[in-house]
Amino acid sequence: MILRAEGERRLEPRRYEAEWGYLPCFDALGKREKQVLYAFNENASGSMVVAYLGGRKENILRWDNVYSEQGGDYLMTISYIPAKHRQLEVSINGVTKKLTDLQESGETATVTLPVELKQGYNKVEMGNPYGWATDIDKFELVKQ
Repeated sequence: MILRAEGERRLEPRRYEAEWGYLPCFDALGKREKQVLYAFNENASGSMVVAYLGGRKENILRWDNVYSEQGGDYLMTISYIPAKHRQLEVSINGVTKKLTDLQESGETATVTLPVELKQGYNKVEMGNPYGWATDIDKFELVKQ
């Protein structure tokens, strides 16, 4: 049996899991030590995180389809795995915010920042061009 469902309108997603994002530097051959990858973590939602982000500009996690029905101001809450001396840069449609005072211990942590989304699809990138970034679990958006 094939079922088909049609909605009357598109709902605005709130949660974007890290494992849904694109990793431009992912290499399935596994020849590099500390290769960016989707990794198991029992404390993460969905039990997966993106690990080994950063160290160079192109080693990022990217979502090209972050949808906003009307655009405007949002609060973005990022869930991550704390680690010492980690930073994170978050870019929304080319506007970058650097997060430097991240929690360094514990099983999971969150950080919330104000962001502006345009109407329609937005591009969100996370990484750290000058060092390791935190392992990312997900982010959630709440319209203000």
